[in-house]
Amino acid sequence: MRGKALKQFKLLCSLTFVMIHMLNLCLKAKIAILFFLLISFVVPAASFNHPELRWKVLETSHFLVHYHQNEETFAQEVANAAEEVYPHITSDLGYEPLRKTPIIIENYNDATGGYTSILTGKIVIQAQSDPNLTSGDLSWAKEVIAHEFTHVVTFAAIEESLFPLRRTMANLILPMWFVEGLAEYEGEKWHSLKEMVVGDEAREKKIMSEGDLGAFYFFEGWGRTAGYYQSESFLRYILRTYGRDKIAKILSHLRSQPLFRLIGEISLTTGEMSLYPLPRFISFNRTLVDVIGKSSSALYAEWRSWIMNKYKKESPKEPPFAPERLLTPRGRRNQHPVFSPSGDRIAFVSNRGYDYAIFDLYVMDVKERRARKLAKGVNPFISFSPDGEKIIYSRTTFYHPKRAFLSDLYFVDVKKGLETRLTFGLRASQPSFSPDGEKIVFVRKEGGNSNLYLMDLKTRDISPLTNDHDGLTQNFSPSFSPDGEKIAFTSFRGGQRDIYLLRLRDKVITPLTLDKADDRCPVFSPTGREIYFISDRKEGIFNLYSLDLETRKIKRYTQVKGGVFEPAISPDGKSILLSVYEKERFSVYLLPLEKLKGEQVPLKIKEKRGVIAEYRGKKRVEYPCLPYQPHLELQYILPWFSLSDGRSYFSLEGYACDVLEKHNLYFSTLLGEDILYDLAYVNRQFEPTLWTELYKLTGRSGERVGLSYPSSDKQSVGMSFQTEERDTFLYDGQPEFWQGKVNSLT
Repeated sequence: MRGKALKQFKLLCSLTFVMIHMLNLCLKAKIAILFFLLISFVVPAASFNHPELRWKVLETSHFLVHYHQNEETFAQEVANAAEEVYPHITSDLGYEPLRKTPIIIENYNDATGGYTSILTGKIVIQAQSDPNLTSGDLSWAKEVIAHEFTHVVTFAAIEESLFPLRRTMANLILPMWFVEGLAEYEGEKWHSLKEMVVGDEAREKKIMSEGDLGAFYFFEGWGRTAGYYQSESFLRYILRTYGRDKIAKILSHLRSQPLFRLIGEISLTTGEMSLYPLPRFISFNRTLVDVIGKSSSALYAEWRSWIMNKYKKESPKEPPFAPERLLTPRGRRNQHPVFSPSGDRIAFVSNRGYDYAIFDLYVMDVKERRARKLAKGVNPFISFSPDGEKIIYSRTTFYHPKRAFLSDLYFVDVKKGLETRLTFGLRASQPSFSPDGEKIVFVRKEGGNSNLYLMDLKTRDISPLTNDHDGLTQNFSPSFSPDGEKIAFTSFRGGQRDIYLLRLRDKVITPLTLDKADDRCPVFSPTGREIYFISDRKEGIFNLYSLDLETRKIKRYTQVKGGVFEPAISPDGKSILLSVYEKERFSVYLLPLEKLKGEQVPLKIKEKRGVIAEYRGKKRVEYPCLPYQPHLELQYILPWFSLSDGRSYFSLEGYACDVLEKHNLYFSTLLGEDILYDLAYVNRQFEPTLWTELYKLTGRSGERVGLSYPSSDKQSVGMSFQTEERDTFLYDGQPEFWQGKVNSLT
């Protein structure tokens, strides 16, 4: 991701001693009492400072890893992952950053992702991942750090001084297929989900144009996801065809291009001359021609021809799912279908009418096939109660006591549509009812891990079923056996996604698959003898499989070109629901299970064993930690000059902050006939944000001070006071000349 804009800092906060100084000014103006009036106003988005977090720092050879309480284990994993990827990325890109890269780990929202600030050179990541949306054998820590550190090195290789014009310009002109494609390439291997998406788009002739691929991040939803994957495919083609060494040569060439040119201007009437510098746009296309010998358009045409050839439209090995089996003709993502206990209704989530990742809950009568919206804004993974009267799901909303967006569990009455909230601030998701309806199993995120928990619905007591605290292991997609004595689930541990079986009476976990295949979405058959699941173990394509728990034999039931996901078996065992990916959509199909012929495939388990419900990763380097000590560091400075009408002008703009941006200082000045300046300071150490500004502009100068307090995720309460000396015209019905002091309160 690209770095956040920094201009808004001058609108924020200030230190206490500066506010006291400003109060004294107010007293002199005899309006001090007005300073304490509070005024409410709506802002586009409230910003929460989280002063309750206590920050620490791990220092490695090349990184400074910042984290808050309860995240030390994950921080140690991030530090190890960062040092592990450092030599590979710097070698490929041909550059080593001059300073240690700051990494900030956040874990107070139920969100996943990361971004890199191009101007400050820091990486910010969320500790939690969503293993349902990823594939491959890398942990979240290594995947996100490798991706974001590639951004850091890319722009540092182009320019790393305090004068950021070249890297800022590169951030504007480099096509996104190069910037994000390179980060994806360095971040992880090409895996089954990427193959599924890119292959489907090629077969459907939906490969992006060169222009769209260069700016895909501005697209919404699926267009952005497709852009990431197609960009990586494009870059992989270039490096495979013309050599991996071209990465470093491209960055070196961009660094060597001239940055400025002097422009002279002579007035034909007065003869006066002006001289000023202008930035020269660096040319990525010229770099490609000089380094590879071909333009961007020529390379794109080559790749497009290659990829369309590779994925030319072929008939699947089995006939496509019949149109009459399709239950969801609308919406791009129709997912996680489940049968009601009676089997006459189904429930599923869909983003119909929304962007890519916003879901509503729908219920459908199987015979009539009419969908009814039951709840808005839910997360995938839903479950019917055994009596069929309720559906349980999770939703991520703003939880005011924690000042964060957290996931909690909800019931909805299927007939009345009445919703009941079950948990508050628990960070719970993926719930599933026990067969007797007295308990639910769910996933809880904590410290970089996802663990399974059991809740007694009568007492609301919860207890852990898995106890992974290595910062890496993810347990998800739990499903009860028909007798309620076991739970099947997916676990990502040790670089593999496998199906596991947990015995409730003693919490012993047994691996059912333990190989390099990506196995997910386990559900029991009505008899409890088989587990149906999704795997890419054949040809790297996600298809439907079953595992016989007695014979340990595996069968494959589908052979599609896209992918199938999230199976659900009807109570009578005769039908199956699948979410099928084809033509850039996830669609729900209802199929007769008996007509799906199973083909036996070998199961290779490296190790057969029972494991206790806790997993510890291998011993890693333990880095020492120290309390975080904030100090201002200059992040960038922009000098400028010009000559005009025999006079010279010089301007200077800069920004300084500490790593966590608790203290922010923005300044600008113009030296010409007069000295003009603007100095703003922001303090985000406390719950309210404090700010002050001192300025002298043409015709006016003054001081401002204020604070803002976020009362919700959308609204803030704040106040500000300004005193200003003016020497200009004001218009108030009649034009009049004003000279003197103006005080204002807002």
